[in-house]
Amino acid sequence: MNRKLWAGAGLLFLSYINVLVPQEWALANHFAAGFIFTPCIALFVFGVIFLSEGVVQKLGGVSLWSLASGGGWRRYVRFFVVAAVVGCFLEVCAQWLGKLWYYPYYPTWFYWPAFLPSFILYWVMIAESYTAGKALLDRLLHWGGRQKLRYYWFEPALYYVLGACGAGLLLFGLLRAYLDYGLTGGYFFNALSPSMRVPPLHYIIWASVGLWLLCEGVLYVRQRHSLLHSMLHGYAVPALAMVGVALALALVWESQNARVGYWAYQNWPWPGARLFGVQLSVLADWPMNYVLYLLPAASLVPAWAPVFFARPVIAAKERGKGDGRRV
Repeated sequence: MNRKLWAGAGLLFLSYINVLVPQEWALANHFAAGFIFTPCIALFVFGVIFLSEGVVQKLGGVSLWSLASGGGWRRYVRFFVVAAVVGCFLEVCAQWLGKLWYYPYYPTWFYWPAFLPSFILYWVMIAESYTAGKALLDRLLHWGGRQKLRYYWFEPALYYVLGACGAGLLLFGLLRAYLDYGLTGGYFFNALSPSMRVPPLHYIIWASVGLWLLCEGVLYVRQRHSLLHSMLHGYAVPALAMVGVALALALVWESQNARVGYWAYQNWPWPGARLFGVQLSVLADWPMNYVLYLLPAASLVPAWAPVFFARPVIAAKERGKGDGRRV
């Protein structure tokens, strides 16, 4: 076992220090409890990142960190800018607009300074865990098939239609969710407590599906691999990795959150249907979390698309060519 695996496992273990905090005390002393729970969140996130890097290194996959390193400071800047844009955009849509969760332990003066670094790290955790799951499935399944990027005769029209429909759904869903606040007194910002007025969940669902489809169209225009392309051409590892890793990570992290309540969910269906304290509707949405974090990032930086969605031989070759080479 390499050092990253040991470090990741150790950090994950330490993140469970939160179980020593009495629930009654935490509920009665939110402000003080936040100072205990916040380091536990950081330990968990860094634990997943280090553990995932160790798995990828052990299996000989393409490391997420390789997307940032090896090209000077500009590549590091690009990596963290993309992580920030994708992570913060989805938080703005799902929390600020959709009011799908809130953060009961954190005052305003802490929320704003922590906003940007928190969602950069969250994006890195999602992407790292996915690359680890993909590397593991690639090793186990040895999925065959064509290596070059090719398209069936119907795919060009399909991706153009999907991209156009996706743009429409994204704009309509977000605009309709915002306008819905006008029916109940206007929009209000609230990230730290329950909200009495929330837009219907299906508007955020439409916007989420729209973002996915828009990214599929963008990746086709840029002649890059995508999630849908990989499935159409017989390479199911990206989809299986997203579902498998998302459910595994969700059960571990959300079950921990269900006890201490780092964040609390609202505006989700079937709140009483739970597994290990986790709402099943929330659990079912986690694979979409991976879709919406990985496809927009690949659309913004097309050189990352083979790493996320191509077979391992192609991914390694494309990483070796550098960012300026098209598939």
